[in-house]
Amino acid sequence: MILGLGDGGLLYDNLHADTHPLNVTYEAVYDFLNCLKISPCWGWLNSNETVRNFTTERAQNLSKVYVELVQTMTFKNFDIAYYDFPAMEILERKVVEGGDPHKMIEPCDGFHPNGDFNSYLADWLWYKIRVDHPDWIGQQNPHNEEIKHIFGLHDLL
Repeated sequence: MILGLGDGGLLYDNLHADTHPLNVTYEAVYDFLNCLKISPCWGWLNSNETVRNFTTERAQNLSKVYVELVQTMTFKNFDIAYYDFPAMEILERKVVEGGDPHKMIEPCDGFHPNGDFNSYLADWLWYKIRVDHPDWIGQQNPHNEEIKHIFGLHDLL
């Protein structure tokens, strides 16, 4: 399964005015890191909207390469599928459940998804595999009941 690149512009749009753990705005942290030339992502973590938009356009173009690869290539030993990165779906699900989507971003860098986001992403990926590619899962282990009995894993398998 190949996921397209996310739209990191969402990070700036949603976090720039929020307070970073250093007690300044994320925008100030991003600009400071850019000034030092040590930003984890100069293109998206940037107060310059033109730079952010260019970076988003570049990411979209790179994701199109994935789409072309999936549409034109076949492999002997495995299948491939492409999906757009589901950031908005995941953040919207968090809102529907009454949560704060800002809490799904790692607060220290204001850039990477945190464990909560990754848990939602894992659920999303598993759902897509079960629905779109159930043949990727394979057959259930015929020894599961024996394994449960031996290791006391009655609630896990």
